[in-house]
This record gives sequence, structure tokens and C-alpha cells, in this order.
Amino acid sequence: MAHLEFVLDARKEGVNQLFTSHDGHKKEFMKLMDSMKKRLVGMGFDTQNIQKFTGQIFEGLNTLMYNVPIDLFIEDLLYREFKALRPYQFISLHQLTYEGINAVTDKKITDIIPNTVISKTKVLNMVGAMQYRDLYGIDLLDKYGASKIEKTQAESFYNEYQEYKKDKSPGEEYELIQHWAEDLQINGYFQLIDESDYRTENDLDKVLQSIEDDPYDLENDDPEKERDMEKFLESQKTTGIQMNIVMFMVGATNYLKDLSKEKVKEIALEIAQAGIHGIDPNQDGYKLANVPGKKFGGSQLLAWCYVSWSMAIPEMLASLQLPFDREYEIAKGMVK
Repeated sequence: MAHLEFVLDARKEGVNQLFTSHDGHKKEFMKLMDSMKKRLVGMGFDTQNIQKFTGQIFEGLNTLMYNVPIDLFIEDLLYREFKALRPYQFISLHQLTYEGINAVTDKKITDIIPNTVISKTKVLNMVGAMQYRDLYGIDLLDKYGASKIEKTQAESFYNEYQEYKKDKSPGEEYELIQHWAEDLQINGYFQLIDESDYRTENDLDKVLQSIEDDPYDLENDDPEKERDMEKFLESQKTTGIQMNIVMFMVGATNYLKDLSKEKVKEIALEIAQAGIHGIDPNQDGYKLANVPGKKFGGSQLLAWCYVSWSMAIPEMLASLQLPFDREYEIAKGMVK
């Protein structure tokens, strides 16, 4: 209920944010899990169960990152405003603290999960333990077996929370989530988005109007998409000719060259719509209704995007900002 009150207060000021994650965030996290997954395979675990387990770790770390800063403010509110609840709060915090200790010290867990994930989890759990110490006088911090660096980081987070607590404004809890995630280098596993923007973007009438006004999504100002595209474009400057892109373009050209220009344009526009949410070159499983029975990898879909626009909407090709001019010249020569 206190959490809901915070949300409502933030909404009144128009500053409420939503904690979101998508497959791209999960894929970034899974890079940390490679060694663990190989080890579990070696121990005879089923691949499907390993995937499920790593997904649970991803969700667990994100849930912890979202809840710890907000829960500090909530527990403080409950302690100050609802004194009759203190016995229950004491029991609750005591149990939560010991669960946090067990999560980062149990050998069955620490022998499997990568140390970097354990360390980030430990820091966040210690922040909660510091509040438990200050509210009820029970110090369990030594039980975490934390390094000096981990202790210092947890203390820094807790001190920042105490500064915010003095004159907290609605929605400021989200600033702590973002700050701490950046310091822990886990901000790439989620995104905080403004709720009012999200509601606007997902209002059907407004979505249809925005498509009509900007059918190629050329004016969309999405910071995360811009950062991803900048990183992708930068990587292309130093890699030379991308032969995988060339081959994907050959395949795209062979498929599209016998279709009508109108059909090619439909495919180009469908890819553009997929691009509204971002096309991850490293992701698989993209589908196009206009190319039935085929699944695309991200790099392949980008190649098809370039080819289809070049064939059907050449006057708009430059707006894609895809650095595949040389690849397309080679692909056209190979098709001939």
C-alpha cells in the first residue's frame, strides 16, 4: 500500500516511471552467465532448465535493483507513521536480512552463480541490512563476508538514501535506482521510462496518428534506441566489409527481385515498423508477415531492410543510416 501511495504521489506530479526490460536487456545479462551455463551443462543439467534458471537470476537481480531503493523509503514511512506495526516490521526485516545473507553466502549458490552477480546482490542486500541496524539496533553486516570495496559501496548507497530521505520529493526514488544501477554496472539490464510517455505511446488512436504522421519513424526520439544505434554505427566503422551482410543481401535480392515493387514496399515498411522498437543485430527470431515461413536474425533483417528500401523507396534510403553501401554494391555484383 505504501508502494502504491508513492506511485500515486509521483503520478500527481507527472514524474512516475515504469521499470521495464526486454529481450535485448536479457541478452546483455546472459553474457555474464556463459561460464555458469557451461558448468551446469558439464554437470548434466538439462539445457531447458539451465535457461529457465538463468532467466530467474536475471529477473531476481532486476527485482532487487528496483525494490531496494524504494523499500528503504517505505520501511522508513512505516516505522515513523505506523508504530503499531513495528513488531511485525521487526520480524519481517529480520527474516529478509537473513534471506539476503543466505543468498550471497550459501556455498551451494556461490559455487554456481558468477561472483560478479553475487557481489552486486550482496551490496544491495547490505543496504537494507544497514537500515535494519539503524531502526532496530541489530547489526548483521559482518555475516555477509563482504570485501572492503563492497562495504564501501553499500555505505555510499545508504548515505545517498539518507540525504534523499531528508526532503524526498515524489518520484525521487527512481533517481536512486538509476544512480545505483549505473554504479553497479547493471543499468544495461533494464530501462526506466516515463509513465506518461508510455501511456501516450500505447494509446491506440495516438499510435495510429503517429504512424500516419511519421510512417518511417524517422522523428522518434528514443534515447535508448539512439544509444544502441550509435554503438552499432561506430562498430561498423572499424570492421570493414561485412561479408555476412553481403550474403544476406544476396539472399534478400534473390527473393525480392521477382516481386512487384508494391510488394517489396510492403516488406520494406513492415521492417520499418519492426525497427520502431529497435532491431538488435545479435538477436534472432524476427518474423515478417509479408515473408511467411521465414525467421530472421537481427543482422539479416537489417540487410533486408537496406535492400528492400533501396529497391522500393530509394529516395528515403539515406534516412536509415545503415552503413552498408559497399556491401550492397558487392551483393548486386554477386547476384548478376
